[in-house]
Amino acid sequence: MPNAFRNIAALLGVIVAAACVGACGKISSTDPAENIVLTTQQLAMKNYAQNCSACHGANGVNGAARQLADANYLASVGREALINITTNGVSGGFCPGSGPASLAQWDAKQVADFVDGMLEAWGKNGVALSIPWSVKLAPAGNASNGQAVYAATCQSCHGAPNFKGVTGAGSVTDPNYLRLITDQGLRTAILFGRPERGMPGWSGPFPHQAADRKLSSQEISDVVAFLRSTASQKQ
Repeated sequence: MPNAFRNIAALLGVIVAAACVGACGKISSTDPAENIVLTTQQLAMKNYAQNCSACHGANGVNGAARQLADANYLASVGREALINITTNGVSGGFCPGSGPASLAQWDAKQVADFVDGMLEAWGKNGVALSIPWSVKLAPAGNASNGQAVYAATCQSCHGAPNFKGVTGAGSVTDPNYLRLITDQGLRTAILFGRPERGMPGWSGPFPHQAADRKLSSQEISDVVAFLRSTASQKQ
């Protein structure tokens, strides 16, 4: 891949992250234009638009970062973890927190109200997955096994590590991409997919595979380990 393209890819990631950080502002419980008190859900959506949509997309979809308007994702992560992520951000990633030490400086109640409003808007009827969503709870991965799983279930869309066969889905072995995403981000993408972009999650369906082909927690860890291992390989 030409160096110029690599530099542009990295720069875009930084710009997106900066947009998210720069958008943060103090939480407001009223609409200044009409001076009315907003409901928890209305307030959450208002502050989401101001502080989160630059990365996660308008209405929680089609952003550079994880789709949040996903009931199963929200149910699997759970309220407590969502509050922690909203407060402290993502370690090793570009997502800033919104707690007292952040630019937004929301207090604990404001963060909780924001998460509750988001759950009201996007979390209805969500089903928590039995597979651990967190890398901290997942089994250690085996890169060699992950290469075989990747070839069978991912490569037809994302291409081989040498960038051959890459479709509109884009390469996930591009070292610049891998610099911008954490292992948690990789596991989340594989487990839940990107519904707004047509990418299946752990339960498929996968091109050229049996209709009932599903990924196990171990296989997801293996694919993450494989993807991470390609970052140090010469492309």
